[in-house]
Amino acid sequence: MSTVPRYPEPRAPVAADPRVAGAEAAFWSFAVESYGRPGVKSRCLELQDRYAIDVLVLLFLCWRASCADALDEPRLRALP
Repeated sequence: MSTVPRYPEPRAPVAADPRVAGAEAAFWSFAVESYGRPGVKSRCLELQDRYAIDVLVLLFLCWRASCADALDEPRLRALP
């Protein structure tokens, strides 16, 4: 008998702090706009396949770097 995998219930947004909500919106805008540029989607998927890096994590790192806040190694290791 096979079992159907159970996925966690979606969590409600935790953004009580308006700065967090603003940052989430800024990142999402950056990610959507960047991913839509010519060649970015294929390059992101290639990097995902080659190095097993999640596309959203990759775009998040690019966003942080564009904000002049590149993550150092301890902060990179703390990412999911």
